[in-house]
Amino acid sequence: MARIEKFKNIHKGDRCFIMGTGPSLNITNLNLICDEILFGVNIFYKTGIPCKYYGVSDGRVWKVHGDAITRLSSFLFLSGYAAMYYAANPDLNYTFHRKPYVLPELPTYEFGKVLFAKDIKDGTYNGQTIIYDVCLQVAYYMGFSKVYLVGVDADYSGWHHFDESPVENLSGGAAGNWTKVLKAHRLAKQIYEEDGREILNATIGGKLEIYKRVRLEDIV
Repeated sequence: MARIEKFKNIHKGDRCFIMGTGPSLNITNLNLICDEILFGVNIFYKTGIPCKYYGVSDGRVWKVHGDAITRLSSFLFLSGYAAMYYAANPDLNYTFHRKPYVLPELPTYEFGKVLFAKDIKDGTYNGQTIIYDVCLQVAYYMGFSKVYLVGVDADYSGWHHFDESPVENLSGGAAGNWTKVLKAHRLAKQIYEEDGREILNATIGGKLEIYKRVRLEDIV
């Protein structure tokens, strides 16, 4: 808790960019935001673009890519099955740049229900997408007033990732069930706006229409 608590409101009033891994990254001018505060997730490290913060919640992603992700200079947050896999395998020969911050998955007790953790010291809630499981709840705790989503395509009808690889975990949106994912995004939008903050979608294309659309070229 003490390690997590130091992040409370450290970016109050700032903006950040949460980087998904959708194919739209291939047509996005990422050079526009290299100097911004970035949250990377899952296989975003393959772009070579450094991120201040990084999140993984899927155990399969962590099992395959954990070794590479631990070498990043980012502040790394783990939740869900990724956190469980990390905790259960302390002897893995990973070269940690810095020790990860573990966010236990908080129980909802009801299938399909979505909750939002404003205080992440005890953990975060699952929304079947790393964008929610870690990034949006951590960004809220850090005090960001504007959060921009980039490469969050919310569309698995073609390529799943910018590098043409499939997703490791075929559940939720990847399996065609977007119910809980979209509930999570709607709740995040509500929570942010109730507090005078905003989440905006700077993804090129994709199917996530819950947030207001913006162009990177217009905001940087």
